[in-house]
Amino acid sequence: RREYAISEEFGYRYSGDWLIGSIAFFNANLTNHQVATVIDLNGALVGATVNAGGETSRGVDIELGTKPWHHVSPYVSAEYLHATMDNDFTTGEQVLPTAGKRAVVSPSVQLAASLTYDDGRLFGSIGGKYVGRQYATFMNDERLPGRATGDIALGWRPRSPPPRRPRGQT
Repeated sequence: RREYAISEEFGYRYSGDWLIGSIAFFNANLTNHQVATVIDLNGALVGATVNAGGETSRGVDIELGTKPWHHVSPYVSAEYLHATMDNDFTTGEQVLPTAGKRAVVSPSVQLAASLTYDDGRLFGSIGGKYVGRQYATFMNDERLPGRATGDIALGWRPRSPPPRRPRGQT
């Protein structure tokens, strides 16, 4: 069966003289949600796509940043996600009671922040991201812990030499 979705989003974006921001509320209902997974096929682990039934995802995204001020731009973002399975999952002859459980690989919280500097020659950024815990199984009996990552980037743009004139021209 084909997967299809019906979704709604409502939000507001703002771009002022120095402040940029947005907030978006979303709701999505999926039917015949296709999930990439690994299955045991006669003792061999094989990558497959399975029909996990219906899924409902609701949440809010928030972003806030500034235009460069003295070459510096901060940025922060946050997301809250509530994603649940709408149906019990059927595999062969077995029915797993998954209706109402959290959708796999759907963290409830994600947070990010960064600070960027760029004066046209020297540039750099430092940032971090937190991804909340998420379930790894349809039965919600195994979960991945939340994790944080960080990034640092530095760079320099050399000045371009003046364009060369062809020989014989003054």
